[in-house]
Amino acid sequence: MNFTTSTTPASVQEEWIREGLTIWGGTRIYSIGTLEFGLKARENDMTFKVDPGSTSVKVFYLASRGYANGLFWQTDPVSLDVVLKPNGRYQVQGVYGEKTVRFKIVDLESKAVLVESSEIQVIRRPNPFMPGPSIVPIFIPAK
Repeated sequence: MNFTTSTTPASVQEEWIREGLTIWGGTRIYSIGTLEFGLKARENDMTFKVDPGSTSVKVFYLASRGYANGLFWQTDPVSLDVVLKPNGRYQVQGVYGEKTVRFKIVDLESKAVLVESSEIQVIRRPNPFMPGPSIVPIFIPAK
């Protein structure tokens, strides 16, 4: 997705891993600077072209680690401040643990880690792309 006005844009790609039908996940981009994509569903491994320079990239983790009764492993969005070089190529990545994730932004040319977050707690919650179940109250008259 191209959101740049620059003739030398930087590209930032997501990290997505699939190990089977019900085991998948990775680091998703929530926003880059003032471009907010949110939690909306989109293709996996998206690459965003943006203007180079100092910016904040907000990321989150979303995964299915197998059948889990409609719950997914997730984190809240986390901001990573970075300077994107003209024509630079970057990837947001995660170090995924059972209960935490540590995010980083990697320069794909040099393989250097430009910024890394602290450990972020993984939370199990419903899919953010789908509406939750409707709860309809049932009235049972007293006898």
